[in-house]
Amino acid sequence: MNMSENPTDTTPNDATMPASEEGYSDPQELTMAQDFPRGTAAEISVTSNGEINDNSENGYNMEEFGYNAETQKLIAKNGETLLGAINFFISGVNTLVNKTIEDTLVTVKQYESARIEYDAYRTDLEELNLGPRDANTLPKIEQSQQLFQAHKEKYDKMRGDVSVKLKFLEENKVKVLHNQLVLFHNAIAAYFAGNQKQLEQTLKTFHIKLKTPGVDAPSWLEEQ
Repeated sequence: MNMSENPTDTTPNDATMPASEEGYSDPQELTMAQDFPRGTAAEISVTSNGEINDNSENGYNMEEFGYNAETQKLIAKNGETLLGAINFFISGVNTLVNKTIEDTLVTVKQYESARIEYDAYRTDLEELNLGPRDANTLPKIEQSQQLFQAHKEKYDKMRGDVSVKLKFLEENKVKVLHNQLVLFHNAIAAYFAGNQKQLEQTLKTFHIKLKTPGVDAPSWLEEQ
C-alpha cells in the first residue's frame, strides 16, 4: 500500500481538546463544553443553564446541619443533667467520708483519751486505799475519789457517745451508699441510653435541683 495515497490528517480534533470556559463566544459553545467527558477532580456539577446544582454532593444540606445542631443541644442538656447527678453523688459520699466518719473518729479518740485518764485515776485511788488511813492520807483519798468519779462519768459519757455514733454511722453508711449508688447507676444508664425522660426522672426521684455553676447543692445526708 502506498503511504502517500493516505496522508495522515494532522488537523487537531476539537472533540478531544480540553474545553475552557474562557473564550466562549456564545452559550452554544458553553453547552458543548459541558457535554465533554469529565476528567477533572475539581469539577462542579452545573445545570444546562450554567447554574450550580445544589443537589450535588458538593452542596450544603441545611437539614442535616439543623439536625446536628439540635443533637448537640440535646447532648449538652443531658450532659448538664448528668453532671448534676454526679455532683450530688460526690457531695453525698464526701459528707459521709469527711463529716460523718470523721466526726465518729474524733469521738473515738476522745473516748480513748477519757479511758486512759479514768484508768490512771482509778489506779491512784486503789493505791491510796491499800495504804494506811490517817489524818494525812484521808484528804488525799477523798480528793482522789472525787477525781476518779469525775473521770469515770466522763468516760461513761464518751463510751455512750461512741456507741451511738457507731450505730448511726453503720445505718447511714449503708443507706447513703445504697441511695447514691442507685442514683449514679440510673443516671449513667439513662445518659448513655439517650433516655432524656429517664434521666430527668432520676433527678426528680432524689429531689435534685440543678444549680447555677459555682453553687454547691446540699447532700442527701445534710438534708436529713
